[in-house]
Amino acid sequence: MFHDAFERQYFPATFCLARRQEFLNLKQGDRSILEYNAEFSRLAEFCPQLVAQDYDRMHQFTQGLAAYIRIRMLGFPGSSYREVLDRALFIEMTQQQVSLEKGNEKQLSQKRGNRSQGSRAPSGGSSRPQKTGRTTDGGSRPSRGDRKDFRGITCFQCGSKSHARNNCPLDHAICFYCKLPGHESRNCTLKAQLETPKVTSQGEQPSQS
Repeated sequence: MFHDAFERQYFPATFCLARRQEFLNLKQGDRSILEYNAEFSRLAEFCPQLVAQDYDRMHQFTQGLAAYIRIRMLGFPGSSYREVLDRALFIEMTQQQVSLEKGNEKQLSQKRGNRSQGSRAPSGGSSRPQKTGRTTDGGSRPSRGDRKDFRGITCFQCGSKSHARNNCPLDHAICFYCKLPGHESRNCTLKAQLETPKVTSQGEQPSQS
């Protein structure tokens, strides 16, 4: 009598019907097997007639499992609820191990790819373009590859050691001494003034203009 009075007071019929419907619609979702089993057992207390037989309890539990677990259990029908629960736990643990190994392999392959990309030199169409400089008059300087062909040769027009006179981008000579265009060093007035001291008298120091 106390048990019946307690249930009528704290577990009215409307509450039990709501829990019954919740039990029938229960799915594992994102829960683990242990969390799903705990919720399944809690709701089963409100509708014991649905799980009176072990086969009914096992069938209802299997229907709510995740799809990948339920599919793998089709070839291994259990004979009891405890066996079905153990089988589901084993499948879940195996899947977690496989996912963990795949994640580790993916991270390892990414690290190897980054290392190989860092150590691999560019080749083929991905080679870097050669840098081309600019001269004072706007002309382009030959690249490093071009300068190798003129090693040891000096241009007698601009004084550069990167090309010969035939390949000089300038159309006029530059003085090697004052670096100004329009004349050569042998005709440079500045050179003549600086290198020819005016000696006023013997013993006096030369003066420069």
